[in-house]
Amino acid sequence: MCERSGRFGGADTATFATPGEQPPFTVPAGVSSVRVVAIGGRGGNGEASGAGGFGAIATADLPVAAGQVLYIEVAGNGGNASPGTGGTAGVNGGGAGAGAAGGGGGGAPTTPGFGGGGGSTGFASGVTGASTAPDTTGVPSVTLTYSIVPPPRDTVAPRVGFLVFSPSTFAAANSGPSAVAAASVGARVFYTLSEAARVTFTVERTTRGIVRARRCVSRPKRPPRGAKPCTRSVAMKGSFAQDGVAGLNGLRFMGRLGATSLPRGTFRLVASASDAAGNTSAQVRQTFQIVRG
Repeated sequence: MCERSGRFGGADTATFATPGEQPPFTVPAGVSSVRVVAIGGRGGNGEASGAGGFGAIATADLPVAAGQVLYIEVAGNGGNASPGTGGTAGVNGGGAGAGAAGGGGGGAPTTPGFGGGGGSTGFASGVTGASTAPDTTGVPSVTLTYSIVPPPRDTVAPRVGFLVFSPSTFAAANSGPSAVAAASVGARVFYTLSEAARVTFTVERTTRGIVRARRCVSRPKRPPRGAKPCTRSVAMKGSFAQDGVAGLNGLRFMGRLGATSLPRGTFRLVASASDAAGNTSAQVRQTFQIVRG
């Protein structure tokens, strides 16, 4: 049986306490070291000659890598002797009791009368903080303690490269979605991305205006005499999006936003990308024209 605790003080634990069980433990992402506390099984009691010996506690810090699989072996306690019969061997290394001896825990039984506890330990190269101590509980188990260090947050915004229409002057479709993979109307749009991201497209209509208080405002039907003309970009209602990959991407823009076809005129397609971490790119614009179909 494996019991896992919730996070406490930044550390998680997994305890294996079923003798003979060998469940795989997959190292979680963000973990580079696991502290292992292993308690060996104790020897069984003799028929009349005394108690079996306790096992040992081995502790060490094991370097690991995310995704690495660890196989856990929990040594079992030796069985107690019964009249005329030795105790059963402890699993994973214990020897059987001889005569009235108890069963062995982590090692062979002693004679006469009681089993020996698991006392031998060994550590692989690369471990740190290794130590051993005698056990007094007689409850074999293996406990793994580890801390998950989250990866650094992605703070780099995606970048939309060139945005190109082919052709840049086209007729809008009378029906259908804003963009499709291929069609005989509309125009092909190509763009590049520095990383995988969701690209949202909006449209701005280019209209005539006049300069007022250093701003380009809507041109009235009868502009004041001497008013300086300017060009305004007015955002249209609606948008559409595409999940793009790093590198070159494309779609066919149908000259529609939602259920509405764009009227004749000059427009700008505006592209902005957002990655999985929520970073948003700068906007990129490209001019196109809608003509009568």
